[in-house]
Amino acid sequence: MHCRHCGKIITDDSKFCKHCGQNIEESNTKSIMKTPEETQTQYFKNSEVSKNDEELEFERYAENMVKRKIVGVVFRIIFWLSGLYFMYISCFYSWVIGDIFIMILKIVFFPFTIAIWPIIGLISGGLSGWIFWVWLFMMGSYSISTFYGKLRPIF
Repeated sequence: MHCRHCGKIITDDSKFCKHCGQNIEESNTKSIMKTPEETQTQYFKNSEVSKNDEELEFERYAENMVKRKIVGVVFRIIFWLSGLYFMYISCFYSWVIGDIFIMILKIVFFPFTIAIWPIIGLISGGLSGWIFWVWLFMMGSYSISTFYGKLRPIF
């Protein structure tokens, strides 16, 4: 059976419509029977309302995804800037101590440099601990941009 007020399907023994809350028994006794055209018009109006709800839900989802993408792009930029700074410090350190060959290797194999050099520096004690925090900041910004910001992984 259809509700006479909202046109949605309800059970035959319902006293109240679970969608609009109107009293079904009162409406059956008090109101005149609606024509099929009126019922159909009311039904389509209600389906438009639910369609608008779906559109609103999609718009909220789209807005949320746009915000997440913005956060992802910002943190990816932070990742690249901190990575460049990290490589600069790493190569500058090698240049200062006179290890030009190591500096060239760090540039050529920069993913290895970014992943391993701060840990080796901490273990050997040759570096101050702040370079580890730069590295940790860089890896954190990469993680946020990839997992929260929904950007594709780089490596």
